[in-house]
Amino acid sequence: MTDKSPKKGSTNSPRPPLVEPSFYFAERDTEDAFSLVIDYLIEKGASFGAALLGGEGDVDEMADLIRYEIERVGIANQRELENFRRATGRVIAGVTLSGVQPGGAGRDVEVRILPISEDAVGLDRHPIAVRCDGIAFESYAPSSTRIRRSKDILDLFVSMVAALSPAYGSLLISWPLPSPTDVAASPDGFEFADFYVSADYVGRSAFSKMMRAVDMDHREILDGGTLFLTSGLFSSIPTRNIGVGSLAANAIAAARRT
Repeated sequence: MTDKSPKKGSTNSPRPPLVEPSFYFAERDTEDAFSLVIDYLIEKGASFGAALLGGEGDVDEMADLIRYEIERVGIANQRELENFRRATGRVIAGVTLSGVQPGGAGRDVEVRILPISEDAVGLDRHPIAVRCDGIAFESYAPSSTRIRRSKDILDLFVSMVAALSPAYGSLLISWPLPSPTDVAASPDGFEFADFYVSADYVGRSAFSKMMRAVDMDHREILDGGTLFLTSGLFSSIPTRNIGVGSLAANAIAAARRT
């Protein structure tokens, strides 16, 4: 890996465990979805720091954009990002942004195009993650710090869902959001404890089952779908979750086939 980014960018990187508000856009190709997320954060006051260049080719024909080739370069704006893409023919696998509020915790965030399995190539888009600082979720962190951080991350997630209308999304810690094909391969619902799903994407019948599985204290109606919070990390009320994660996974797997 070659790193040409400013030293300041590396020292202000999000610290693990990374909290990853992540989204899947069924109706947009990956590059379009990636740009949509970046543009939203820039419009909210964020600024560019660096770009992560992957291999050459079409994003949606690749399983892992950085498997064979990776380079980090400093960028100042969207024009420089596009210039790198055109000049090199390489995909943009991620960008580093500073000034993301809420959610940034005063540190950079990394918007990344997540890998998918080889089986998903040609069938699915890539999920998009916003990797944020998660040190407040370490076991030694004070509970008051974790509570404040949870609220900031949740506010970021909800604002992005409202503005960008993904098919589904999830709040994950050090774990990637799977594409529909990869959900279908392992529909245990592990990734769907704190998540959003669009009613139109999964269908009204499956959506209604999810709504019935979770009490009102752990779900919030959003435009086009519902936010479910069952892990205890993003809701202060003890959960009564009757398998909503597996219901979501099976609904997403079924939607992939329609």
